[in-house]
Amino acid sequence: MQMVSPEKPDTPPVAVSEEEPRLGEHSSRALTVKVGQTFIVSLPQNTASTGYSWTLAEPPGAIRVLGETTIPPTGTTGIVGASGDVEWRLLAEKTGTQPLVFSYRRPWEDADIDRTIEFEITVTE
Repeated sequence: MQMVSPEKPDTPPVAVSEEEPRLGEHSSRALTVKVGQTFIVSLPQNTASTGYSWTLAEPPGAIRVLGETTIPPTGTTGIVGASGDVEWRLLAEKTGTQPLVFSYRRPWEDADIDRTIEFEITVTE
C-alpha cells in the first residue's frame, strides 16, 4: 500500500492499493467501488503527432481527481509522434452513481469533439 498526495494541499494523503480497479477504452463502461477506494481510468492518446488529447469533464462532487499522468509509449524509443496513454487516478468520496465523461479533441480548436467515452461509477459504503 502506498500513499498518494491529492491535488488539494490541505487534504491528507490517500492510501492506494496495488490492485486498483482500472477502466479503459476497451473495458466495461461501469464500475462499482467503495467510499475511500481509488481507481484508474487509462485512455490511449496521440498528442505528439495529432494534437488530440483526452479531457475529463468536471467530475461530480462524489469523485475527486487525485492526479493525471501521461504514460509514454513503450518500445518506441526514438520514434517521433508515437502514441501513449493518459491515466487519471480518482477517489470515490460519496455514495451514489456518477458519470465520468472524457472527450478526445484538440484543446485549442472550437471544432466538434472527435470522440467521447462515458463511464458509470457506482460508489457504495
